[in-house]
Parts: sequence; C-alpha cells; structure tokens
Amino acid sequence: MHPKKKITYAEVKFKQKSDLESGTSRNMIYRKISTPFTYALVNLGFSPSIISILNFFPPLIGFFFLSYGGYWHMILGLMFFVLFKILDCSDGEVARITNPNAMNPLHKSIEGPYFDGVGHYIYPICLYSGLGIGIFRMYGNFYFIYLGVILSILFVLEIALIDLLKVGYRKAIIERRITKYVPDKVILYNLMNKINEGRSWEKSSFISKIVGVFPFSGLIYTTEFIIIVSILLLLAEMWIGYLKINLTIFGTGISLIVLYLIAVMFVKIMSVSMFIFKLEKKRYITEVIKSMQDK
Repeated sequence: MHPKKKITYAEVKFKQKSDLESGTSRNMIYRKISTPFTYALVNLGFSPSIISILNFFPPLIGFFFLSYGGYWHMILGLMFFVLFKILDCSDGEVARITNPNAMNPLHKSIEGPYFDGVGHYIYPICLYSGLGIGIFRMYGNFYFIYLGVILSILFVLEIALIDLLKVGYRKAIIERRITKYVPDKVILYNLMNKINEGRSWEKSSFISKIVGVFPFSGLIYTTEFIIIVSILLLLAEMWIGYLKINLTIFGTGISLIVLYLIAVMFVKIMSVSMFIFKLEKKRYITEVIKSMQDK
C-alpha cells in the first residue's frame, strides 16, 4: 500500500539524523548511503517486512559471484553484500517513516524484525563460505574452503550468542512469572554492560577501536568493515599481479586477503570464547533475573 503523502528526500535525511549521530559501525558507512534507497522504497510503497524478505536475495547472489572465483567476480559478489547492509538500514528507516509507533514495543510489527533477523543469519553463511570457495578457486588450496566454513560458523555463533541471550531471559521471565516490565533494549544493555565490565567501544582508545580484540572487536574485524577491507585487498592483489610483483614469506607465496581472513578467524575465536567463558563463569542472565525477582 502506497503512503498517503509522498515523502521528500530532505525529510528522509532528517529522520536519519539520530542514527547518523549514534556512531555505531554500521551507521558510519551504510546509513550514510541508504537515503536514496529508503526514499525510493517508501515512495514505491514497500513495507518494512517485504524489504527484509527481499534482502534475503543479495547475499545469495553475492555467494554465487564469490564462489565463482577471480578478482572481478569476487569484487562484484562483495558489492551485493554491501547492498544487503544498505537495505538492512532501509527496512528500519521505512518502518519508522511509515509507522510512528514502529519503535513502541506494544505497537510495532513482529514480522518485520523476525524476517530482518533471519537475513542476519543468511548473510554470514553466504559471505564467508563464498569467500572460502572463491579463494580456493583462485589459489587451488582446499584448506581455504575450511577457512570459509570456520568463519561462517564463528560469525553465526556471534549473532546467535546475542539473540539467545535475549531468548534466555525472556523464557526465564515467563517461567518465573515476573510481571515487572523492562524493555528488551534495557535488559540487553545491562547484560552487555556487565559482560563488558562497564567498558564501551565509544570510550576505547583509537587503536582499540581499529584493531582491538575483546571485549570489543576492532572495526577491521566487524562484519561491516570486512566487506570493505576485502574489496580493497582484492584490488591490491590484482594491482600487484599486474605489476608482476611476487609476495612471499620465507619463499612461500602469500595472499593478502587470505592473511587477513586468517587474522579475523583467530580474533573471532578469541572474542567468542571469552564471551562464552565470562557468561558461564559470572552467570549474568541468572543475576539479572534474580534482581528483577527481588524487586
């Protein structure tokens, strides 16, 4: 259904203002270029749920091009993951523009966030398995497929740990018949604040923001920036190849993107392991639920 009144480009930009000022890694890149997409989708009458469902397809198409191998195919494939990130911004923006109560827990759509969450699982599976297969086709080393599979598992696990964190406390609230209402965002913020020992990414040093490991992954290890870094490294490798420069370590040929993805793999293993260890040791979910019961 088309909106009753066409929204202007300036109005869309104005409604993005608070997101753009939030400073999160996604907003640093993709929110800045989502405006024309949001403007078009709103005025064409697309609902947020439909946008989230349509957003299942860019990662699938991107996987096809990545797995084909070759520099230009892989760069083209990565551009579809950029499109996914842009549309992932647009679906929420369309929701807030078309529904004034979109952020109200009592009135917001249930299906939109559900389909949006499904897309977040499709994305890492397609991205990292596609990279693994594509690099294998380029360099002929079967271990690169394993690298892609491991990265897929780690990034899916990272998402699942946060999602199931919310599921765990919701289930406990129902089972223990806690009637006190606390918004999900507040509960999640309190849990993550405990796990991170009161530290925040925004207050970290510049170096930690770029290459930190725990409790916050540096920007170069985040899913938002991995796409950009991978594109740049593929372009660099292609340029080095044109110049006929051989990159070697101890006489063995190396690939910049392979070295980068191996580094990402080790960082994610460390950060995921530390998250699980601290959650098990401190029992933060149980602690939060008990505090709600006491009140």
